[in-house]
Formats: sequence, C-alpha cells, structure tokens
Amino acid sequence: MFAGWITFSAFAEDGLTYAQAQVLMRASDPMSLAAHAAVAGRASRCHGRGRDDTVCVDRGRQWSRATNIWHNAGIRSGIYMTGAPIRLFARPFRRGG
Repeated sequence: MFAGWITFSAFAEDGLTYAQAQVLMRASDPMSLAAHAAVAGRASRCHGRGRDDTVCVDRGRQWSRATNIWHNAGIRSGIYMTGAPIRLFARPFRRGG
C-alpha cells in the first residue's frame, strides 16, 4: 500500500546515545490516505523517552496514479465478497466439478 524509504541512524551527544529512524513514504493510490498525527514524549523501551514527529512533505495528490486503486486490497476484497452469492449459485453448473 505504501512505497518509501526508511533510514536508521545513531549518534552520541553529551554522554547519551540517540537512535532514530526516518521514514519517507507515499500511498500507492488516492484511497490509501493516512490521518495526520503527531505524538510527542511517548515512553520508549529503554531508559529515556521517545518522540515521534510526523511531517507532511507534500499534500498534493498524484492523480495520474489513480488507476492504482485497482490494486487496493480492501476494494478488491469487497468486490470479491460481493460476488460470493453468485459463485455459490454457479458452483453446480461448472464443468469438471
């Protein structure tokens, strides 16, 4: 559903070790939109505190990629489930069965 890069790094400053992961991603189709969220000061699993920052780099939509919506798993599953009664009814009429 998403395409992007993840960069991991670590550095030491003032006797403390910092680790960070930077994620740059985009949705593959216009229906896969994420809500904007920023959570600061979440406790991490180590001795210090963690921080999450979310920055929207580009609010524009790539409408030329709108046809990628066909690959959206949620939409394809919905279409498949809608056709379940038809497949069930057609089962006795199939060849080789």
